[in-house]
Amino acid sequence: RDLSLGTTQTIDRLDTPPTPLHFLRHYLSQNKPFILSPSFSSTLHWPATTLWSSTPYLLNTLHSTTVSLHRTPTGQADSLTPHPHTPTSLCFASADVTLTSFPNAVDSVIGSCKNNNGGCVGYLQQQNDCFRGEYGELNGDCDLDVGWATEAIGAGPEAVNLWIGNEMSETWFHKDCFENLYAVVTGEKHFLLLPPTDVHRMYVKEYPAAKYEYSEFYYVPLSSFLCSHTRPGSLKVLVYEGVKTTTFSSKHVPKIGELITADIVLTRYDVLREDISHDTDRA
Repeated sequence: RDLSLGTTQTIDRLDTPPTPLHFLRHYLSQNKPFILSPSFSSTLHWPATTLWSSTPYLLNTLHSTTVSLHRTPTGQADSLTPHPHTPTSLCFASADVTLTSFPNAVDSVIGSCKNNNGGCVGYLQQQNDCFRGEYGELNGDCDLDVGWATEAIGAGPEAVNLWIGNEMSETWFHKDCFENLYAVVTGEKHFLLLPPTDVHRMYVKEYPAAKYEYSEFYYVPLSSFLCSHTRPGSLKVLVYEGVKTTTFSSKHVPKIGELITADIVLTRYDVLREDISHDTDRA
């Protein structure tokens, strides 16, 4: 925990960006998160900070763009759910992914926010450098790197991603080998930060992989079903069971409140640097 936050147990909030050396010494090398306040000029000058609050602008810019629409019944991405064939067991279910036009994708996101769209929550989070790929028409609205981070690391970002969702979108758990910087352009993003030093308390377990698929028929409401997308036993995924409270196991696992280092909400123009998190979106 000291490696994550130091001795203060609070997240540093900076009013100005760190120098590359300060970032490297005090945050990157220590796996320590921090927040850059809205006064951080490196995001305020982005055209996106004014343009993206206008849905018509995005619809006009991306009107002919095909994007990946992700859908689940509850908005929980990549999460544990009862196994489709043995409900007493669990599987790790990923979202249904459909290629569609950006206007249709936005309709799905907005519609799921208003009425849950018949058990379908839509969000856009293709990852895999999607901002420079699927959303390339928007590249001129943001810088594609953060200067002080690029200088400290010695290379530009390997991936630049864009997430679009509503308050029903929720990520089960996030951990990867990248040094992440999150910038909120509009809306809010709620993070629960977990200390990497407590990984042994998260009870890594294996679960079979599955995914949601949606069927759409005329006169029939949009419906989803789970399917196993690999042969039984051919693929399993590791899940940190302790990250969320669950009633699926009789074995005690720590509640998320026992693990959380910090519970923070990023608002417009905030930037977060972090390592391990659980996060939700708010429109």
